[in-house]
Amino acid sequence: MASLASIPRSEEEVPVSLEPHLLDALTPLLTVLPSPLAGHLSQYTQPNTSSTTIPYSLLFSISKWSRTLEGHAALTCHTPPLDPKSYTMVALLAGTRSFPDRAFPIYVSKEQTLEEERRRRISDRKAITTLLNALLSIGGAGFATWYAADHTGLRNEWRVLLALFAAMVVAISEGILYLIWSSRKASQEERKRKQKAIRATAVPPSTDVQTESTKEPLVVDKATDLEGEEEIDTRPLRHRKPPARADDEVR
Repeated sequence: MASLASIPRSEEEVPVSLEPHLLDALTPLLTVLPSPLAGHLSQYTQPNTSSTTIPYSLLFSISKWSRTLEGHAALTCHTPPLDPKSYTMVALLAGTRSFPDRAFPIYVSKEQTLEEERRRRISDRKAITTLLNALLSIGGAGFATWYAADHTGLRNEWRVLLALFAAMVVAISEGILYLIWSSRKASQEERKRKQKAIRATAVPPSTDVQTESTKEPLVVDKATDLEGEEEIDTRPLRHRKPPARADDEVR
């Protein structure tokens, strides 16, 4: 008799999805299994239970029992007879999932990681370049204003104040431009993220429908004359047989 004590602890804690075909295969076993296994199995196959998983250890015990002489005889003597091969681990686990309630992370390929890293480096370089351009614009505007004010006859303190004012105007303009650029970048990234989510959840088209591009060309070797039911040779000239001459027909 199969025992749950012989199952490793790591396998005992693995839940397997209780698919409809698996439930249909396990339900007839309630009347042929030994009492311990039947009582354990009834907790997952009764109509009033809401369990959507079944322990891997229980399936392993049922498969082990079906390979014994007692299990083989009980399955074959059942009405209708049950196939012992239907209760191997391969047959029981076919179409099921382990840990169906867990949400596994999305797989990210190495090429996608490298591409994202390359885009991140390009984005960092653009941000540094934008910052340097802003600093040069602010400093250049302030210096140009201070230098131009020398020809107006203003005192140095007024020249400095005028240069600071020009630098502040340019700094505010650069800040507004940076906010506009960052908002557009964020909207583009959000749009790309939504497109990836849509592509991930989209159902691929059915392969049963044959489009015009996938249809195989119809190859016609011979054509048939409807009136005389004569076969017309449509092959290239170099493959055609020469027509029979009249003197050959007489012979």
